[in-house]
Amino acid sequence: MCISQWLRAGAAAFALVMSTAALAQQTVNQPTVTVIDLNGRLINLPKDGVLLPEFPKRDNLRRIQPPAVAAGREYYIDEQSLLMSQERIVYYTVVLRTPTGASNVFYEALDCPDRLVKSLAYGTAQGEFRRLRNRRWEGFTSEGLYGYRYVLADRYMCDVLRKALPPKKIVENLNSLDREDFSLFPERDPSD
Repeated sequence: MCISQWLRAGAAAFALVMSTAALAQQTVNQPTVTVIDLNGRLINLPKDGVLLPEFPKRDNLRRIQPPAVAAGREYYIDEQSLLMSQERIVYYTVVLRTPTGASNVFYEALDCPDRLVKSLAYGTAQGEFRRLRNRRWEGFTSEGLYGYRYVLADRYMCDVLRKALPPKKIVENLNSLDREDFSLFPERDPSD
């Protein structure tokens, strides 16, 4: 082996060692995201940061105040889906019910301090969640069909200092709304 080949082989080996060390350092520096659930248990999120909840059940749904512009629509939060991260991000499942009875189900994350939301997954007709590919933080307003996010931040999930509330406190807030016996799946009259 000539000197130039030896130097090239040494440089390649050095580059490999350095890139491996850099990759190891990145892996060590990546924080593990831990969330707290409704029962106070700590849960580590998977590497992609999305832990899909069970599909909502009627008994776990709590109606929320609809946004002013959503006449006839009903909005529900699945209390069993509530999680809060170390960064004070609230994770929740929301069910939107139209006046015709159709339901849309979304799993989202709400950032109280920055007033941002990220849609993580949507519900299918088969009663399963499918992850969204394009997940990014977006601002929200009180306008339109998605004005419920503003209502969630303002009335249920964030305090006056824009800090996320723990899941138990969110459930207390959800239960404090005077409500009738609302249902995601209304019983149909057999004569219909």
